Amino acid sequence: MANTNYTSINDRELSYIEVPEYNDKELVGGDDYVKNVFRSPVKRSLNYVKGLFPFMEWFPHYPSHPDWILSDFITGVTVAIVLVPQSMSYAKLAELSPEYGLYSAFIGGCFYFIFATSREICIGPVAVLSTEVGKIVTRVQAKYGDEFTANEIATTLALISGGIVLGIGLLRLGFIVELISLPAILAFTTGSAFNIVTGQLAGLMGYKNKVKKEDTTYLTMIQFLKHLPDTKVDAAYGLVGLFILYLWQFVLNKLIERNKHNTRRKMAFNYLLNLRTAF
Repeated sequence: MANTNYTSINDRELSYIEVPEYNDKELVGGDDYVKNVFRSPVKRSLNYVKGLFPFMEWFPHYPSHPDWILSDFITGVTVAIVLVPQSMSYAKLAELSPEYGLYSAFIGGCFYFIFATSREICIGPVAVLSTEVGKIVTRVQAKYGDEFTANEIATTLALISGGIVLGIGLLRLGFIVELISLPAILAFTTGSAFNIVTGQLAGLMGYKNKVKKEDTTYLTMIQFLKHLPDTKVDAAYGLVGLFILYLWQFVLNKLIERNKHNTRRKMAFNYLLNLRTAF
């Protein structure tokens, strides 16, 4: 084996090592760091509280120009058109009556306005979480019978989850989400979507009561395929509606792509695309 020479560096030699990028940086000692943390506690506390309500910064400066107000009004109507039917459907996935989907969609948006830090984020019920809530409701009722209603179980779950999320927000622990790997999130979301679609197929074909919802997705799919001969004429309504909606989406996406340099036409086609949910 070849001989390898190792050079030892003592502490005195280390003190003379220079890093060019940090030559102009001031070193902060432990005492100075602690003093800085506890300096001006009142001011820091006020800044912390102010940071919890970002709308206090931008709302007083909201432009009162008619174009802004009109744009926000159109956006609100568009979101409502999409959110109302979606939230009612999500409530059914959570084993709740439809009005609870509307409650969650409305309250979430109102409260996020107070704590908002992003204009792109979507607040409200989603299919994956609604399905998980439905599973918990079913599991609790299977164990305790009629002792607790579905609404009570879902409300308690929302309160517990909200308390946990509130604690994470107040302690600024949002970085924990970064520890969850993206492949795990994508796999969970994709699997849940397939599970939801499989569970709704029997209802689409008109024989939902004949298909027992199994614990695993593939068994539910087998039940659906076994009862295909029991399809009712109700399926025509769902299938024709799906065909129209997907055709609408396909055509308008093509028009949006063709008019991507024409801002007004592109915006008009975008609004028409969103209106398909209302239809």
